[in-house]
Amino acid sequence: MGGDALTPSDLLNLCAQSGITLWLQDGRVKLQAEAPPPADLLQELRTRRAEITAFLEHCDAVDAAEAEAIREHFAAPSGPGPPSSDPLKDGLRKGFWAHRHIHRN
Repeated sequence: MGGDALTPSDLLNLCAQSGITLWLQDGRVKLQAEAPPPADLLQELRTRRAEITAFLEHCDAVDAAEAEAIREHFAAPSGPGPPSSDPLKDGLRKGFWAHRHIHRN
């Protein structure tokens, strides 16, 4: 394989292309594959296990921070609520009322 020329992100992309899913569970890298993974890819994953673990931990931390930011954003009020009355609707009503009463007199 490419050795150190591949970043952890590159390795995860290669895994995804090979039908392999990696994740952290209790601080350990877990692997699930649709078919037997290529031997050279498995060896690369074993050799760089610590680097991949650190990368996945970083991704989890970023995902958690992003999820918290999204929760805070959507939980925060967006501003004042809608007006108690709609100025356009009120204006149309007044105009309609005035029109009807002007033509009756």
